[in-house]
Amino acid sequence: MENIKNNDITEQEKEITYKKNLSMSEKTFFIVEMSSMVVSNQFGYLSILKELAFDYYILKYFTDAVLSESKDNINLRLVENSVNNNKEIIGTIKEELAITCEALLSACDDAIEYRKASMANCEKISELSKSIEALSNKPDYFSELLISLKGFLDKAKDIEVDMDIVNKLADIIPVLSQMGGEEVAKTIIREFHED
Repeated sequence: MENIKNNDITEQEKEITYKKNLSMSEKTFFIVEMSSMVVSNQFGYLSILKELAFDYYILKYFTDAVLSESKDNINLRLVENSVNNNKEIIGTIKEELAITCEALLSACDDAIEYRKASMANCEKISELSKSIEALSNKPDYFSELLISLKGFLDKAKDIEVDMDIVNKLADIIPVLSQMGGEEVAKTIIREFHED
């Protein structure tokens, strides 16, 4: 442990010591907490917090600095004050433990990307869930939809495909791409009536 004189959040003169290494569980909590501050369910992705959060968790996990925080909520003003009041020790740790800090920052970047991707998937699932909920709140509509779908599928299985018509439609496609909407309709009608 190294010692550096600095101010903690209460601005009382105190000698702060810092660790040269973190345990695996401390590294894990560092990464999880840092990425959770930058990408949250409440606010989404806040890239502006990335550097502040990283410095704060360096202070929290590497030092014995007294940090005021609630277990349920982190006050950004207190986080910012903690980092601003302890820039010297944070700088010293980043300089002396550069390889460790770079590895932690890389792992935090990975966790942030994972959280961003997960959040996007959660939004899609949430939209699907809302749609299903809307349908379930209208049982008559949902029943009608299922009955219609079943009826369509029952009829579709008995439909025979006339390959001559399919081939004629395939022959018209190049012509259709060169014509406007009204001309396309007239061409289709003319092709079917020629037979």
